[in-house]
Amino acid sequence: MKKLISSIIFALFLTFPAMSEINVGLSTNVIGFYGEGTEIETNNDGTLTKTQSAGAFEENFNSVFVEYDAGPVIVGVSYTPETIETPKNTNLQNNSENNNAKSKTNTVKAEFENLVSFYAIVPTPLFGFYGKVGYSTADITTLELLETGGSYADTDTTGFSAGLGYEHSVDNFFVRLEALATFYDDVELDNINKQAALSGSGAGETTAKKIKVEEMMSANATLSVGYSF
Repeated sequence: MKKLISSIIFALFLTFPAMSEINVGLSTNVIGFYGEGTEIETNNDGTLTKTQSAGAFEENFNSVFVEYDAGPVIVGVSYTPETIETPKNTNLQNNSENNNAKSKTNTVKAEFENLVSFYAIVPTPLFGFYGKVGYSTADITTLELLETGGSYADTDTTGFSAGLGYEHSVDNFFVRLEALATFYDDVELDNINKQAALSGSGAGETTAKKIKVEEMMSANATLSVGYSF
């Protein structure tokens, strides 16, 4: 999918007139993420046990961008070389049916890597204000330590964004300030190994688990500086 999107954007760039300007720059971002997670456990008798929670966190990161300015529209791509980390979630599990049971701790967090955004900026005649829409992709690396057993595979997600910004230019230099909201696709992962039910002897019935993360969204404020060739 990433290669396909990149090919489309590159082909679009080639259709612009030779007089188009090239913009390059650096952005610093303050972003807030939100998501709703559900762990679904399928028991041996076929019944389901669901554990749900919602969470939000804030992160700062930098990105670089390159654009073609065709006049009525600016088309660009930005890349984030930094890793965006979620907070660590810790879950302590106990077995109440065994007097000699030992607690087991599960810790889970994730990293967003290779965040790439393809976007279009449409200037308005209102004192440097512009509209912006985009499409983003990101790899998600799961970093879990499950003492109850198993693990989750890495995955990726895509999202669509929209927002407003303001640009001020002096000669070939420009500064932008913008606010953007992004809505991401849901993510669903199966536990690679079946889970052993907690017991003091290590024996127990097996269950299957999966996690779903829904309603993923972000809101970010971005300050950019750039240069036009």
